[in-house]
Amino acid sequence: MKKKVWIAIGVTAVFLLLAGVSVYRQAFAKGPEVKTSHPVQEEIKEQIMIPGTAKLVNEQKIYASPEKGEIKEFLVEEGDSVKKERCWPNLMTRHWSLNWKKSSFRLNQAI
Repeated sequence: MKKKVWIAIGVTAVFLLLAGVSVYRQAFAKGPEVKTSHPVQEEIKEQIMIPGTAKLVNEQKIYASPEKGEIKEFLVEEGDSVKKERCWPNLMTRHWSLNWKKSSFRLNQAI
């Protein structure tokens, strides 16, 4: 029985010794050293070559409306000055072309 007591005392002593060393190291341990420096502003230049296509986020697609007609001719040249409310393209609308065909058909019938 004496032998068991001495073994228990020895194990407890080793445990307390290890716990004491651990507490001592944590109490007197130095923290990590931090070195500071002054910031320097530098421009980053780098080129990246990536295959593929780039798409714009706010891209707007404008489609010609057939109701507005097609441009038949321009009434002004490049570099001419244009006054307010002056019509510079001559539009040929579908409605206009149908009226033109009707009137020419009626004119041909009347002759």
